[in-house]
Amino acid sequence: MVEVKIDDLVVRVYTFEGYVVVPIRLTEVYKSLKWKMQERYDGYHGMVRRLYNKNDVHCWEDFMKLKKSIEVEGFDNDFPVLVCKRNGVLEVVDGQHRCSILLFLGIETVECLEVKE
Repeated sequence: MVEVKIDDLVVRVYTFEGYVVVPIRLTEVYKSLKWKMQERYDGYHGMVRRLYNKNDVHCWEDFMKLKKSIEVEGFDNDFPVLVCKRNGVLEVVDGQHRCSILLFLGIETVECLEVKE
C-alpha cells in the first residue's frame, strides 16, 4: 500500500457523451458534497443508471451514512482505495466516494492499493 495525495488522484466520470478523466475535486460526487446538493448527486447517478449502468445503486442516503461513518470512526485502511496507473497518473478504480469525503473533511492523503489494469 502507498499513501497518496488525494489531489493527485483522478477518476473516470460519465458524461452524456461517454466518460472523462478528472481530479476528485471536479467530480459531481465531490461537488454535491461540498455544496450540500442532493439533487446534483441524484441527477448524476440517475444519468449513470439511464445511460451506462442500470444496476448503479448509489444513493444520497448511503453516501451520507458513509460520510458519518468516516467522520466518527475514521477511514478504514482494511479497505484501501484501489488505484491503477494509467497514462502516468493514478486513477481510482474503487473509492471515489471515500476520497471525496476525505477531501471534504480536510484530509489530504489516503492509503491506496495499486492494482493491475
